[in-house]
Amino acid sequence: MTVIVIIGLLVTLLMSAVQGARETARRTQCLHTMREVGQAAILYESHENGYPGWNHPVIGPPPALQRYPNGWIFQLLPSLGRGDLSDPTVTVALNELLVCPSDSEKMALRAPNSPTSVVGNAGRVDARATATTPADWRANAGLVNRDDRDANGAPVKVDPTDASYIARGDGLAYTLLLTENLDAGTWYNFTADETLSGVVFWPPDAAGNFPPKLVHTINGPKLNVTTPYDTARPSSNHRGGVNMFFCDGHGRFVGQGIDYGVYCALMTPRGRNAAEPGTNPPTPSASQITSPPPLTEDSLR
Repeated sequence: MTVIVIIGLLVTLLMSAVQGARETARRTQCLHTMREVGQAAILYESHENGYPGWNHPVIGPPPALQRYPNGWIFQLLPSLGRGDLSDPTVTVALNELLVCPSDSEKMALRAPNSPTSVVGNAGRVDARATATTPADWRANAGLVNRDDRDANGAPVKVDPTDASYIARGDGLAYTLLLTENLDAGTWYNFTADETLSGVVFWPPDAAGNFPPKLVHTINGPKLNVTTPYDTARPSSNHRGGVNMFFCDGHGRFVGQGIDYGVYCALMTPRGRNAAEPGTNPPTPSASQITSPPPLTEDSLR
């Protein structure tokens, strides 16, 4: 009987080790594919002098030439070897490119679901853009709203973020470009919704809670969720954190226990200039955002 118990324990330990090794491989593959997408975004910025917008309208094929809301991923398809997807109405599943291998639920989905778990830094929740005020100030985000027309066709202000602006601010190595989110939607974006392919950050609430809800943190549990924006935060099936890719071209695993102020500092290209969306002249964000904790290697673990 003792021998049987010992064998059972050894088998359990072996299976645990095998599962751990498989998850490590999946996490590594996730970061590798995210790096490919991130490098495409950096290449896009070098050609266009600005990153693609989380909302980045495209013109559909003739004869209609209809204007379609779409997301940042569509702009990168030519650099990702999918220049054949030039029709913005196509909903092809790109799971091997845009879904983390550990996100098994999404890996099983195919078109028309066309999911993604790779999401962009959309900064603060956008306000309504006007002719003088962008939806979000670029000091708040990497991928801003680049729709230059409102619903009535009137021109609005856009404030695209570019690498030189970030480099003169918080620096490319400490500005988040991409991460992962289990609750993201489709890689295409016909509704111009930040929650489909972006993550956001939050200021303190009226009671001074920072962040306002636990769900807003990295891998935050879905408690007290009242809006899709609540789950527009980094999340993964990796134990202890998420993969992230930064504007200087490096990717790394970031621990879920980091200070929320550090997360805000990673999101803001120029944290000291972070401002409330919809204000003009810009009203500075709360001090927890404009004066974040110092960014160090230890602060990201």
